[in-house]
Amino acid sequence: MHPTYKEIDGCHKCKWCFRKADYDQGPEYYCSFGARPRPPCGSVLMGEAFTDGDESDFDKLFDDWESWQKDREVSAWGFCNLHVPTEPRQ
Repeated sequence: MHPTYKEIDGCHKCKWCFRKADYDQGPEYYCSFGARPRPPCGSVLMGEAFTDGDESDFDKLFDDWESWQKDREVSAWGFCNLHVPTEPRQ
């Protein structure tokens, strides 16, 4: 590896970033800066699947997630002035 090699910072390496993963799709990234606490995202892989109970419970959980994630999706390689690294640069 070349001695000048560096990894690029981006949303995927920011403390404000939430990474949603599931079995049937690639990861999705969301910025949580200034957001209310995140509700369950519905991911089976992450153990946050919406309950199999009452349909109204499912609808509420789904609506809560949709409301939270609206306008928060970001690119893994995006970058903004609020970026806070999750680990120190080397």
